[in-house]
Amino acid sequence: MKTKGFTLVEVLATVLIIGVLSLITGPMIVGAIAKADKNTFKRDVEGIVRTIKTSQDESNYGNETYTIENGDIIRSTGEKLSTKGGSNETGSATIDEDGYITLAVKKKNWCATKKANTETIEISDNATDCKLPTSS
Repeated sequence: MKTKGFTLVEVLATVLIIGVLSLITGPMIVGAIAKADKNTFKRDVEGIVRTIKTSQDESNYGNETYTIENGDIIRSTGEKLSTKGGSNETGSATIDEDGYITLAVKKKNWCATKKANTETIEISDNATDCKLPTSS
């Protein structure tokens, strides 16, 4: 008498193989998602820098402070600057009379900082100590 179907050993072997593959690929997938989120945050901060620089070119103020609240950029005059990109970012930025921007922005557990005289935005995993850089 022939029956169709799988034996218990075949089913258990298949479940075991799927479990092992999940253990191997799961952390890789989670790591890739975290890296993509971090890169998206960096691109959002680059957009904030561009928006501040553009507003400075248009208004020619100099020595101004900006506040970033929930992704919105607010000038010291209270004017809200429009920007595309992220949300939930908080922090502050300054621009001096030479057009150099200093910035510290945090989102989740990341902190993005930019010193004056450099275009490099550094991302750290310590958002609790996210302050404007002091040296250029």
